[in-house]
Amino acid sequence: MLVFWESFRIDCAEADGRECLQRVGTAHSSAVPARQSSSEYRAMIRKALRISSIVLKPVTLVSWCSVRDNLLEAHFAKITSGMSPSRVVGIMGAPSWDDRCRAKMPTGLPKQCSREMGYRVTLAPLLPTYYLIWYGNDGLVTDSSPIHSP
Repeated sequence: MLVFWESFRIDCAEADGRECLQRVGTAHSSAVPARQSSSEYRAMIRKALRISSIVLKPVTLVSWCSVRDNLLEAHFAKITSGMSPSRVVGIMGAPSWDDRCRAKMPTGLPKQCSREMGYRVTLAPLLPTYYLIWYGNDGLVTDSSPIHSP
């Protein structure tokens, strides 16, 4: 049953002459539910979860991009000359590309470059930052460089 309580005050006089206010309620039918059923409650919770997921999803994705890019930069700082490709992949993770030199990035190359591994940041087309690692003929890292495009 739907119930609406209409409240009003009644002034009353006490025995010693002080005035008091008394609240009296009367029941009327209206569109305000007295109690929600469990299915209505579940629907309300689902709606709140949908709205919060819509709001939180972009925030989560931007945070993930930032964390991933910061980790990529920190891991890149650990790369030194003489490392093997398997050790580089162990530190940096799978590369965005692994190809011959100058296959993806036409940059100045170190001498005797035979292989290039590249890592792009999460939003690389929008924020063009790349981390390049070059290998010599002996299969070990000869040089590495971050590339930032204006």
